[in-house]
Amino acid sequence: MRLKCVFKPSTNYMFPSNLSSVKGYTAMDRKDHLLQRCYTFSGLLLAGVLAGTGIVPHASAESTLHLKDVPQSNILFLIDDALNLDFEKLMDREEEERLRIDDYKFYFLYDKVEAKTRIRPHCTKYNQLAYDPSKTYRPWWGKDSEGNTFQDQTDITSVPFDPYLPKSVGIDDADEIARNQNNEVDLSRAFYLVWNDDNGNGEYDDGECPAFDRIDSRPYISYDCVDHRSGDAYPSNECVKVSDMSSDEKINFANWYAYHRKREYVLKYSLAEVINKSQARIGLAFGSAPKFHNTVSRGVEVKDVDDISLPIDTQARANKEELLARVFGFDTKGVGHVHHGDLVAHFPFVPHLRKNAHRICG
Repeated sequence: MRLKCVFKPSTNYMFPSNLSSVKGYTAMDRKDHLLQRCYTFSGLLLAGVLAGTGIVPHASAESTLHLKDVPQSNILFLIDDALNLDFEKLMDREEEERLRIDDYKFYFLYDKVEAKTRIRPHCTKYNQLAYDPSKTYRPWWGKDSEGNTFQDQTDITSVPFDPYLPKSVGIDDADEIARNQNNEVDLSRAFYLVWNDDNGNGEYDDGECPAFDRIDSRPYISYDCVDHRSGDAYPSNECVKVSDMSSDEKINFANWYAYHRKREYVLKYSLAEVINKSQARIGLAFGSAPKFHNTVSRGVEVKDVDDISLPIDTQARANKEELLARVFGFDTKGVGHVHHGDLVAHFPFVPHLRKNAHRICG
């Protein structure tokens, strides 16, 4: 049933004398008054009809009404695991152009570091991956290869180079500092370079990392902020020694090194957080050229990872654990990037991929 109130000016309506005699009471006021009475009558009539049918009006729903269950999203993460993902330097494109920087191959070293190109990236803002004392660095979301939940690194003398692997294993990584060494690093004599945001713009500007920006800066630095050529120590407002840190600061520094110092590690931390909180169907594939055709053995097909909804789905939990293990376990020894042709050939079902794959491949 549909109720409608229509005002017809030609109709001979009767108005209460007390209203028509009020000064300033116009024809429009009369229309509003009549419509109000009409709507009131309509509401009473509708309420009576509902009461007669046994239907009780209800308040607005507190959640969205769906005619059927909403299907899970299907997500495939495609990771370009080329060698440069292993590097420990990251600068935004504008900074690269402004500072004319094109050398990405950098690893954090603390023993007899020479040349400004190897010293500069230790400065907090110059290198987006450098240690930042204003941030709190947390472990990855998940478990290591032995089934242990990732924990804060409380021993600064024994910090894992790769937190997914046992400390006893030998490391064969692109980073020469750890090649053929055990999976642990002593950071008790490490350091970071201070960044002073002199103009308060939140970006690195020339002169804001005094350890290498001042006129008489020395292109040599080693353990404990010492110039290993002259034996002179850098002042504390330019270089901060780990040995001078509090216990909490040492844990934060160790967490940064173990879980966040590499591009690869930042990716793993972020991806693991998304997966842990996801109720979707998720899969994983890798894009470096030599491995792209064998991605099935290294990746994971799209599966349900919703171990959050009740009742708990044990299979979905197992799927999520498998997916996280592949995320934490992949390395970056590959060379080259995924090519446009490979991407289109292997994923022809992705809408507009043939047209836009160059944007994904870089």
